[in-house]
Amino acid sequence: MISSFVLEPVDSGPVANFAPGQYTSVAIDVPALGVQQIRQYSLSDMPNGQSYRISVKREGGGSQPLGYVSNLLHDHIKVGDEVKLTTPYGSFHIDVSAKTPIVLISGGVGLTPMISMLKVALQTPPRHVVFVHGARNSAVHAMRDRLREAANTYDNFDLFVFYDQPLSKDVQGQDYDYLGLVDVKKIEKSILLPKADYYICGPTPFMRMQHDALRHLGIHEKRIHYEVFGPDLFAE
Repeated sequence: MISSFVLEPVDSGPVANFAPGQYTSVAIDVPALGVQQIRQYSLSDMPNGQSYRISVKREGGGSQPLGYVSNLLHDHIKVGDEVKLTTPYGSFHIDVSAKTPIVLISGGVGLTPMISMLKVALQTPPRHVVFVHGARNSAVHAMRDRLREAANTYDNFDLFVFYDQPLSKDVQGQDYDYLGLVDVKKIEKSILLPKADYYICGPTPFMRMQHDALRHLGIHEKRIHYEVFGPDLFAE
């Protein structure tokens, strides 16, 4: 499950501006550990000067250990509660002054910074945007209705969705476009755009796979952008 949280200053003042794709660090007290934990969450809405929005996946469950911070946010943070966060930062963001096409490639909760990028890129001056997203199925595909609506609204926006474990109710051609993991070779004619920049976000193995696939399609390294939280596993 992914839930969004809108964060506003307690003094009702303006918030710092940010570049679409950047993130904030959120500090949460974890009673079970007796310490404060800090997590980074991408800002999932375009800058508006009044608030920030983060979209958080509930981690853990089943055989996986619970994510302390994500579960506290989902289960215990209520409207009006206060949380501590930093000014947005990070080098993974689009150039808002550019007019060239962008291709956004995300897996799972990695779509959150892409939503911010998309919203800004569709504004003036509008840019050609291709959004490629991979999810297990519709049950864990966050913001899917908003993305479909945007694809039906904007002529300069193309959306391609991959489901690798579709539900019986998921209809190909309606809920998703391709069966399986994200495979950019299947849509290379739609993503090989002149002077385009490519942005990848998702689990590290996903990003490595997409990075290598783009390189095999002839995309220059300087056109491929990604951000790794922690050690850079892309480094040779």
